[in-house]
Amino acid sequence: MFSGIIVDCGELVACESLGTGYQCAIRSALCMSDSQIGDSISVNGICSTVTAIESDIFYVDYLEETKKRTTVSRWIVGQPLNLELSLRPSDRMGGHVVTGHVDTVGTIITDVQASKWREITIAYPDEYQQYIVEKGSITIDGVSLTVVWTNPTEFQVHLIPHTVAHTNFMARDKNKVVNLEVDIMARYLYHFYTSR
Repeated sequence: MFSGIIVDCGELVACESLGTGYQCAIRSALCMSDSQIGDSISVNGICSTVTAIESDIFYVDYLEETKKRTTVSRWIVGQPLNLELSLRPSDRMGGHVVTGHVDTVGTIITDVQASKWREITIAYPDEYQQYIVEKGSITIDGVSLTVVWTNPTEFQVHLIPHTVAHTNFMARDKNKVVNLEVDIMARYLYHFYTSR
């Protein structure tokens, strides 16, 4: 379980084929100072199990389902990745409940600097429209954000300078793909009411 509050921006140092999936090596001295093999780490919003550690580099494996639903197959060596350690029961809940189970991929279609903040509009598959609501929560590459407005195929979020400076949004531009996880509470509520 995660909260969507990023603790470090790591670096992809290798990504190799592992059957029909991938094994990725990621550098992060900060995350490795408090992690061990078997721990869960959110990597660009993907709940990932640490399979090996070498100094400040950790390894994770992604199977075919993750490859199909996320941006992992588009990652390139050297790119920054948003990292968050899994929550402890005593941690502050600064964002919202994030599982790290990515639902789909979205595409940034506009990225505008507006005064002190960034306005980012993302296109997404319309099959998820019932879960994305104005003022609701959404996870983008592991970052907990608030939906400013939405329609059946697009939504917009605003980023404060702190979020930009401490996540891989510092390198974002138009036509980039991102991992999306809808709010788990919205998913459960929708299922509850539509199944009655």
